[in-house]
Amino acid sequence: QNTLIDIIVQQTGTITAAAKHLDISMRSIHTARSRNREYAITDPPASVIKFISEHKDLSWRQVNTQFEESVLSYLYMAYGANKKILSRKLDISYTRTLQLTAGMSLTQYHS
Repeated sequence: QNTLIDIIVQQTGTITAAAKHLDISMRSIHTARSRNREYAITDPPASVIKFISEHKDLSWRQVNTQFEESVLSYLYMAYGANKKILSRKLDISYTRTLQLTAGMSLTQYHS
């Protein structure tokens, strides 16, 4: 999320313009930055940069949903298309895994 914010700020010129572009409040930007501070990386992987550039016109909610679906799809395929293994590897309940994957085409990104 911090990388997304940084890229959009760079493209729009200001944090205020970035918030408007992402359709979120300034408070939400500051909250996300604070919440993710300990996980922030200075040199994000090329795949993350590519993902953001391909989805730069989406709102904050849309790009985060798209990213989550992409990651879950990738992991689902990496773990043999098995939701029980996916839930165990992510250390979440099987019920939560079903909730997260409901309505998703889990092979749409990595078939």
